Amino acid sequence: MGERRRDGAAAARASFESDVRAIAADGRTGPADQIATAKKLLDDGDITRDEYETLKRKALGMPAAEQAR
Repeated sequence: MGERRRDGAAAARASFESDVRAIAADGRTGPADQIATAKKLLDDGDITRDEYETLKRKALGMPAAEQAR
């Protein structure tokens, strides 16, 4: 059971990292488009609120460690 949970967490993490790369690498969209895409992922339940905040800070060019205000 623990192995399945670990595998599920690893798959979710890989999916999140793929989404981050896709949003960050897409040079055709601006920060607003990237944030909108991240918001859709959040609304669809594909990412957590913390992951959304990370994507939003990245789109805005803010360091990941900086707290949202």
